[in-house]
Amino acid sequence: MRQPSAFIILGPGDELHTGIHGELVETPPPGVTYFLPAYRYRFMFPAGSREPFNPSRDFAVSQTVEFAFPVGHRAIVHSSRIPVFNRVPWLAETDCILPTLNAGTFFALGTGGGARNEPRLVRQRQRLMLSHYRSDHCTALLFYTEHGRHNFLSFLEERQLLAPSDHARLAEKTDVVRATAPWRGSTERREGKPTIIYMGRFRETKGGEVALEVFRRIHALYGDRVVLVYVGPLPAEDYELPPGVIFHPVLDRSEYLKIVACGHIFLSPTEFEGYGFGLVEAASHGMVVVTSRGPGMGHIEELFQHGRHALLVSASETLSDKIEAYEQSVRLLLDGQDRLAAFYANNFELFHTGELSLQVRDRKLLGYYARMQEELERVNEGGQAAQSANAGDLGLESSILSDSECQHLRQPRKEPRRVLVP
Repeated sequence: MRQPSAFIILGPGDELHTGIHGELVETPPPGVTYFLPAYRYRFMFPAGSREPFNPSRDFAVSQTVEFAFPVGHRAIVHSSRIPVFNRVPWLAETDCILPTLNAGTFFALGTGGGARNEPRLVRQRQRLMLSHYRSDHCTALLFYTEHGRHNFLSFLEERQLLAPSDHARLAEKTDVVRATAPWRGSTERREGKPTIIYMGRFRETKGGEVALEVFRRIHALYGDRVVLVYVGPLPAEDYELPPGVIFHPVLDRSEYLKIVACGHIFLSPTEFEGYGFGLVEAASHGMVVVTSRGPGMGHIEELFQHGRHALLVSASETLSDKIEAYEQSVRLLLDGQDRLAAFYANNFELFHTGELSLQVRDRKLLGYYARMQEELERVNEGGQAAQSANAGDLGLESSILSDSECQHLRQPRKEPRRVLVP
């Protein structure tokens, strides 16, 4: 098998995850360097609008990304979610591709105007976006979990969006490649004062109030024998922190990782995670993750085995029972240093030889990159791949907008827009 190209295009930038793709760039597969070039988006939308197309206001029935290649060069592309317009081999990876399939980020988080997202247009978008993923240029659709892959294929099958033969061929393109990080645990800090860290970027769904109540109880029991760290927005602007809690607002990645490097227990009473890279990142630093399982967290036991790599609390409990369960889980770890050591050893194994090891991730990615590189050379030698339909052939209009233009037009709502999905 050929080795992949030394340079692989990664993007589009606004779809990249700071943690997941930050780690991918910092610790790439052997022999690979990722290149993040300029890009622009190509949208298709219903004809007849009197105003210039705005992806945050107007529903697009197709969205692809076109990358700026160095003059005289072509390269394979590793895309985050969005189909690639360039006539080169590409793959797309995602935690969940359904939002991209049904609406797209710009529209879902946009605002203003009478948004046309009736079921007919959503169905048209689904079929057009699937045509991009089914194209000969698309080598693979990589999901971070089997849960995400299964949900995608089940969604297509239940709505009969593809003929059975086309569904089977698309399913063959799908695979699971875990987003992960290198092991960064340190045995030296295992002997320090136990440090419990909570981190959540959003007030509503990340369990901040639950974490603070658990912190309040832990401080009452253990006092300054335990360090409590809260990172993220508070449940309310005037919220009074429990005693003993060290508070940090949302931090940049480098500053946040300095805090994680000092932690022992990662408390995350979240209601939902698309993947939960923050949990993976914490475990890679040797921390014991205490988080939820059940509705909204259907994938978590693919990553961590309860009682071996993490402690998992049912998301279906009442609020009071949930708080009690999280408190008891934390106390179980604090009252038994041997338990902390056992979890540490199990996570060491998970990140060195298990499903979250870089070796497993790299082996899969390098296999796909090699296939894509061979296909790129075949096309360069005169082979041809099928082109996707253009807007005119479909009775649609089109618009090409740079990333900066899309961001300029983007006016985020306080809450995501509801999209009717047939």
